[in-house]
Amino acid sequence: MKQLRDLIRRFRSKALSPAARQGRNEVEVAACLPVLELLEAQIRAAVQKGVESVDQLCSEFGAMATKAQQVVSDAGMAGDALHEIADDLRGVQECMRDVETIVRKTRLVSLNGRIEACSAGEHGKGFSVVAAETGELALQVTNTSSEIQKVVDKMSIRLRSTSEGNLTAARESSDNLASAINRSVMGLQFQDAVSQRMNHVANELKHLREHIQAHLDHRAVAASKDKADEWLNRISTSYCVADERAVMAGTTGSAATEDSTDIELF
Repeated sequence: MKQLRDLIRRFRSKALSPAARQGRNEVEVAACLPVLELLEAQIRAAVQKGVESVDQLCSEFGAMATKAQQVVSDAGMAGDALHEIADDLRGVQECMRDVETIVRKTRLVSLNGRIEACSAGEHGKGFSVVAAETGELALQVTNTSSEIQKVVDKMSIRLRSTSEGNLTAARESSDNLASAINRSVMGLQFQDAVSQRMNHVANELKHLREHIQAHLDHRAVAASKDKADEWLNRISTSYCVADERAVMAGTTGSAATEDSTDIELF
């Protein structure tokens, strides 16, 4: 940017110098006009490229925001499903408590049966067998209930761990996305500031070119073609990006050179 402003100042001083007003060096000054036009076109093309990049970034931001909303929605649905499973587990625990109550009552029935069997003597042997089997069944139910309770407890712990892990992952993803967006917004602001400054320089180049052209003799402009072509050819040899060559082709009316590769090195 500083070098470009220095170039503009040199062109301005040369165009408005006494030598130029007296007709000397008019050809040299006129040869600067195509160069100024090319510089202006390159700057405006760069600004347009920056605007397109900003638009693309904004579109990507929209896609990122949509994905973030989808992640949040999915996390919410997963959380709801986990809560439903937790509610079901609590229901199972309630049922297990009811089973334990039934087991206690069954043990009482078994105990009473044994007492009655002892009281009945020989006639109570049948009651004794039934009471023993009832007690055995109550013990088996107790053991099974204990195992089920252990499984339910493990599932509850895993559910809590999974729920907390999902929340942590969603929070970290949201924080990372917010950080990336903040950095990108800063870059967009910088790009916007640079684009504005480049537009100002392009406008200054345009005004300078029009001012010089208004003060030059048409014969000097015609005689400067060879010198201008020499300068433009020298500039074109430094271009290695297709966009720059395309802008130059559009400005000078020459054919753009097509490369055989799709990859450009900057």
